[in-house]
Amino acid sequence: LRYNPAMTVDSQNDIQHLKAIGRICAETLRKMQEQVRAGMTTRELDEIGRAFLEAEGARSAPQVTYKFPAPPASAFHQSSRMGFPMSMFCAKAS
Repeated sequence: LRYNPAMTVDSQNDIQHLKAIGRICAETLRKMQEQVRAGMTTRELDEIGRAFLEAEGARSAPQVTYKFPAPPASAFHQSSRMGFPMSMFCAKAS
């Protein structure tokens, strides 16, 4: 795969698809936020996100495009930014 930084929207169909995946991404984050608990690991949180994406027929863009080795939550944690996802524990919010 080659990285192409340019993305164009050429039709109403493209817009509809972007809206659909935007809805799925937003709902994935909502599901993960609803279920995150102090003491759970990012791997457990990843499974929640992965399962929802799969149920919607979607795939994680970082995994598909860049072969990133972990699903949603790990992609946002600083320990994963170099491509080495870790099973971190979620802390209680202050």
